[in-house]
Amino acid sequence: MDFVKKYWVPVVLYLVAFFILPPIMIRQIDDGFGLVIINLIFINSITVFFSTCYVTYKFGLDWLHLIMMALLFLISCFVVWNSSAIGYLILYTIVYGLALLIGYFFRKIIPSHT
Repeated sequence: MDFVKKYWVPVVLYLVAFFILPPIMIRQIDDGFGLVIINLIFINSITVFFSTCYVTYKFGLDWLHLIMMALLFLISCFVVWNSSAIGYLILYTIVYGLALLIGYFFRKIIPSHT
């Protein structure tokens, strides 16, 4: 139960950003490159950033969160996108690292009451 309590927010955010928004956006946006820019670069990066900041602030350094994010994105690459989207995982890992530092910084300044 602790696992569900700890990861429900990031999992919901990742499911929405990686699996639910892209099909909706594909129907709304005619330009495929615009969809790549909006979703793969901005929306997914923002989702990874805030989810990682939240998890790091609440629970500290957590490698399982990184693995979970990577696996969900890899699954979405083959379900929603194609294999060329796998390269964006490097961007999300960099964003994850920055958010990890920021979440850790806020955890030191403002103690979390978990």
